[in-house]
Amino acid sequence: MAIFREGTNKLWGAFVGIFVLTALGLDVYWLFSETGPVRWLALLQAKLMGGRWFPKLTFLILLLAELVPVIVLKLLIERITGKPLSPPPQPQPSQPRPQ
Repeated sequence: MAIFREGTNKLWGAFVGIFVLTALGLDVYWLFSETGPVRWLALLQAKLMGGRWFPKLTFLILLLAELVPVIVLKLLIERITGKPLSPPPQPQPSQPRPQ
């Protein structure tokens, strides 16, 4: 089973894989040490949510904030080169249901 669809640019796939693993590692480190952006996100959450901090919500916010630039970069590269970095999804062949 492949992580990326058949026809995905290999360099792009390697970049995204390394980026996501690095982002996950940094996020886990920041959550355990309560450093980096986790510190001010925790303070902001505590202010907005009645003094409570939700580490899982902070983790999701960090992941989203880290993945948005990658998506923007993908769209820019595809617009500049005119070629998709990953092919569009193929529809699954319909299989008749056994009766």
